[in-house]
Amino acid sequence: LSRDVSASSGAIGMTTMNRIVANLSLKDYSVFLITLMVFVTAGTPGFNVFYYSLGAVVILRFLEFALLRKAIKQRNLTSYWVPIVSFIVYSFFSLSWAIDFSRGLSRFLHIIVSGIFFLVMVHSLSNSSSLKALRLGVIFGSMFVFATSIVEYSRNPFQYRLAGAAGNANVLALLLMIAFLILINPQMKPNLLTWIYGMVLLTYATVFTGSRKSLIIWPLILFYIVLRNTEKRSLRSKVMTTIVVLAIFIVLLLFGELIFTCVTQITSVNRLVDAFRGEEASAKIRSIMIREAIELWKKRPLIGFGPDQFSYYSMFGTYSHNNYVELLSTSGIIGTIFYYSLFLLLFIRAVQVSDREQKYYTIISLVFLVLLDFFLVSYYAKYLWLFLSTLATTLSFSSLEYNVSVSMHPDDASHFKLLDSGRRRA
Repeated sequence: LSRDVSASSGAIGMTTMNRIVANLSLKDYSVFLITLMVFVTAGTPGFNVFYYSLGAVVILRFLEFALLRKAIKQRNLTSYWVPIVSFIVYSFFSLSWAIDFSRGLSRFLHIIVSGIFFLVMVHSLSNSSSLKALRLGVIFGSMFVFATSIVEYSRNPFQYRLAGAAGNANVLALLLMIAFLILINPQMKPNLLTWIYGMVLLTYATVFTGSRKSLIIWPLILFYIVLRNTEKRSLRSKVMTTIVVLAIFIVLLLFGELIFTCVTQITSVNRLVDAFRGEEASAKIRSIMIREAIELWKKRPLIGFGPDQFSYYSMFGTYSHNNYVELLSTSGIIGTIFYYSLFLLLFIRAVQVSDREQKYYTIISLVFLVLLDFFLVSYYAKYLWLFLSTLATTLSFSSLEYNVSVSMHPDDASHFKLLDSGRRRA
């Protein structure tokens, strides 16, 4: 009987997936296009082809829903509108007290596009749009920036601050890290090959970009791997995890000095050590920027000075390289709360979700983003909003309250609900 039920469930699952993949809609291609553009246009400042592509997708999605009148029943997803719209509306009103209006308007346009990007991706992915389109977009996009940086290295073999098409070594590292995190999302059903590809991206980002930010992710990922394997019910996975941990401990014990020597030759590690010693120039400049932003925030703690006004007041003429003080100085406490309420909402949803693997993945991903914001300004970055939209959507897939949209084929919807209820009982 159990074999029959299992076979029946497998047949239902295959039928559902075959129908979805065989009937790829405009939403699937739009997800692929936007995801790919996040990587391809990362090194192009200003309003590039990404924004025009996004605009075209928004118009097409509007026409699709308006003409076909497809209902959206997503209790877990509509709540994400509140922090996004609140932050956008507040940023709009804060333009009224910005000294450099043109600078503030440009940043506000980036903010509103980022918010639209998030909402479009969330609702595209959640309305039966295949995660396969997202995965393919991430794979092709990461391969593109990866390949362009290899070309750069071939021209200068002694360069260990590669940027490739990303245009900046730190941006390249961030793109590769975000690609890795999206690909190992439990809802993506990552296999061994996916993990190997992801580890190659992480290693490459650490060794060849020289970005100190790439060092943040390693302990978090190792912790996630341990949690992920120890939570599995099979004795084999627990034994394998124990063996791997013991093997790593033995290798460190026997070859610790050699490993330490090799690690200290990595540019990102050297830069981190120099920063702690106070010998790294960029770290000194960023600390001055942070102090400037704090002093600016103290003058208007509640409302801030308006979008991108720190770069107007700063003697360096650019952003502060710290998302927290950047938001506090430009949006004040009010705007900062609106922005990070999205992170808080994701965290609450992660704690409530029944799927432990998805819970651990989401919480560790949020911890990574929170730590990362100490070292960069990210609130208008396309790759950040791509990642946040992925977290929001995949959390809804794991939620006990998730309801499939009626835009899915009726048979597919009933099958999905049957499979989802079976997963909850398990």
